[in-house]
Amino acid sequence: MRSVENIQRHGLRVRGLFIVGADNHEKGVGERLADFVIRHNISGVLIQSMYFVPGTPVYETHKDKLIHRDWSKYSGHVVHYPERISPYDLQCEIIHASRKIYSRRRLLQALLHKRGLERLLFVGEYFWQKSVRADLRAELPYLKKVTEQSGLY
Repeated sequence: MRSVENIQRHGLRVRGLFIVGADNHEKGVGERLADFVIRHNISGVLIQSMYFVPGTPVYETHKDKLIHRDWSKYSGHVVHYPERISPYDLQCEIIHASRKIYSRRRLLQALLHKRGLERLLFVGEYFWQKSVRADLRAELPYLKKVTEQSGLY
């Protein structure tokens, strides 16, 4: 992507916030996201599932797609029913993307080739992402159950 390359050409690091779970997202979205991040050397990543904030117009038009209203889960977990991918599969895609972006191999590369703050940030994010993935994995049995009960997929 030209904008990422332009920012990097000026000596700045690019960090990315990626939202998945749009109605046109399908299985493979996590793989494509991870490949994009790695190919474009994006320095840090936060991957979250789409959610709808009460009081907004999009909430009013999508509140029937919510799995629940446990607002403590509105922090990156899958909390809605996308049209082309089940909540369970979407959560798996987020976990897969995080695992690929923050793999042991990439951690070793960061330790050997990155310097200073860049190295420190990657190491910190590697361990933080492990924690995030564990939290997301803990939700998988619940998401599998609601996916099966929905009869949508």
